[in-house]
Amino acid sequence: MEHAHLPEELKFTLDHAAETLFAKVDYDLRDGIHIQRSTDPDAFQFLSRNQNEDSLRAYYEKYFRVKLQKRTQAGEFYYFLDFMADSRGNLNGHYERLENHVLLIGFLLHKVTVLDRNIELQSITEFKRILQNNYPDLRTHLNRLIARSPRLGDNPDDNVTIDNAVKIAFDRFKHMKWVDVNGDIFHVLPAFGRLTDAYADYIQRIDEYLKP
Repeated sequence: MEHAHLPEELKFTLDHAAETLFAKVDYDLRDGIHIQRSTDPDAFQFLSRNQNEDSLRAYYEKYFRVKLQKRTQAGEFYYFLDFMADSRGNLNGHYERLENHVLLIGFLLHKVTVLDRNIELQSITEFKRILQNNYPDLRTHLNRLIARSPRLGDNPDDNVTIDNAVKIAFDRFKHMKWVDVNGDIFHVLPAFGRLTDAYADYIQRIDEYLKP
C-alpha cells in the first residue's frame, strides 16, 4: 500500500520498464515522433498498458499543458503529443511546426496515393515525376509556398525546387514516423493518418484550394 497515494500523473513510474524506456519515450514524443507498434514495439507496449497510458496522459497535461493522444489508422494505434493544437503548452521551442510546403507535400502524397488511387506507389522518384508532370497547377502553388520558405533558397528550376521540397518533406515525415524510407522506396505508416485526420477538409477539396 506504500504507493496507494501516488498521484495519477506519476503512477507510470511504478512500471519496472519505466527506468529503461521512459526517457526515450518522453524525448521522442516531445520531438514530434509518433509511436506505433511497427516502428517502436517496446515503447508502444509501455505506452499502451492501461495504467501507463492514463498516467502519462495526466503527466503531460499537468506538467506541460499538452495532450497525449491515441489514434487509430487501419486498425493500428499510434500515440503522439498534440502539437498541432493552437497552444503547445510548456514545450514551446522544442518542437518545430511543419512548414506549409511540407504540409502540402503530405496533402499531395495522400491525394496521389489514395484519392487518385495510386495505392501501389512506393517510389519517391515516381511521386516527384507525378507532381512535375501530372499536376502543373499544384506545382505552381507549391512553388509559391517554397518561395516564401526561409529553408529553401531561390532556384529558377522548378523541378529542382520541387525535388528539394519533397526531400525536406520526406525527411520530416521519416523523423516523425509518418513514413518509412529506404533509399528511393517509401511506405506510408499508420501515423500518417495524423495528417489526414487533422486536415481532412483541406485534402478533400485540395483542387479547389490550389487553383492557380
